Amino acid sequence: MEEAGNGGNLLLWQNLAVQEGTGIISDAELAQRFEHDILPFWQNADERLRKEMPGIKGEQRPFVSLLAEFVRLRLRWAQAVIDASKNGDANRAQDARNLMDQTNLTQARIQRIEIRSAMDHGPSALANSAAVMWIRNTFAGYQWKCVRPPPLFETPVAAADMKTDGPAARDAVGCLAQKLFMSGDYPSLDSMMNQYARSMPDLPDGGSRLDGIFNGLDNLFMYGGLEIEQELGRTSDWRRAVKGSVEPELVEALAFRDWALSARGSGFINTVSPQALQLFVYRTEMSATALREVAARARSNPLWYQLSLSVGRDQSDDLGKLRAIFDQGAAKFPQYLPLYRRMLNILMPRWFGSYEKVDAFIVETTSRPDITLDRETYARLYWTYASLEGDDTNIFHDASADWETMRAGFKKMIQRYPKSDFILNAFAKFACLSGDAHEYASVRPLLAKRFSATAWSDKVSIDSCDRKLMRR
Repeated sequence: MEEAGNGGNLLLWQNLAVQEGTGIISDAELAQRFEHDILPFWQNADERLRKEMPGIKGEQRPFVSLLAEFVRLRLRWAQAVIDASKNGDANRAQDARNLMDQTNLTQARIQRIEIRSAMDHGPSALANSAAVMWIRNTFAGYQWKCVRPPPLFETPVAAADMKTDGPAARDAVGCLAQKLFMSGDYPSLDSMMNQYARSMPDLPDGGSRLDGIFNGLDNLFMYGGLEIEQELGRTSDWRRAVKGSVEPELVEALAFRDWALSARGSGFINTVSPQALQLFVYRTEMSATALREVAARARSNPLWYQLSLSVGRDQSDDLGKLRAIFDQGAAKFPQYLPLYRRMLNILMPRWFGSYEKVDAFIVETTSRPDITLDRETYARLYWTYASLEGDDTNIFHDASADWETMRAGFKKMIQRYPKSDFILNAFAKFACLSGDAHEYASVRPLLAKRFSATAWSDKVSIDSCDRKLMRR
């Protein structure tokens, strides 16, 4: 099947659909035109591919198999359109819509293979080679300027916060990951990702530098102004530089997901145009396919589970399927906090859940056979959930968080991570939100020398809590 023939056939179908939708031709005429002009093309293409498939071997086999699936779906779709138009069959009309959706997803998988093939078999650009980048950066005094989200989307790490604490350390390693990626030092980036994947948790607040690397690259793709071809060209070079590594495959899946999100935008679903939503679905399938293809090698990497939860939510996967991915990931990486954050995000009322589902998940996750409740993890997870809501929700009044349990959990957390100002300030913040004036007053004097601005927000600030709970 030639690309030009496929394109011409689809253009003809689109013109017919417009004519039918505007009343220029009747349903009967649409069925007749499909039988005469559309259906034979896909029948012929299907017959040709069936004959050619047995002789196709090696690297071309997966691509041609996808192409054959695409043709079969188009053939079934054309027949469904004919049946629906001839008989006014609502069920067949729905079949046609479903087949169109399946065809678009298959086409996304085909295009992904074409893009990867072009990148993997093309020469690495000399201007982007590691040696050239090193020379340019060294002699030009080049310094990488970290890409961060706009403050509207994420509270930046406060400059005055302790540099070795979790938020600042994650931000720093994320910026380093961006620099290594953009300078073409893929072996160093690959090595760093593997090192931090083996040492979780490795920060004073119980967090992970691996999380910082992921967020740094995510910010680069979302806000760095790169074209998708530039990002995929670099992941292709990464594969060449570090043979057999799973990291460039996962970073490529992240790039496809961010490309999809750029089409959708950040507004609510009712603000997204049908065209943008279709493009979002199309590109998201590229990311999902990348994760499926690398699953056998990547299930020993926490980033695979983290990305699979995000992409699964984007594709509106069944909640049971998403929970199964979380359970598998949490069993292997129980201390990798982003997995819990992703699952809590899925359970938010604005997505697939409710406050009740959030509470049920936290209680279930923190229940242990040998104790009644893991209070420290309970406090950590409700803290995480509150951050997802951006302080728009009071987790004690609107949701179902229990302050007595959180208070006990925070005290254990402070004992475990005594050097984290971030945790200490978070404890004070939640004491304020709960209205516990006694606990707030007991910890407030410590904040004079251990203030962490990153733990607070404009909506819940230390000044507002002082006015609310401290007696003058």
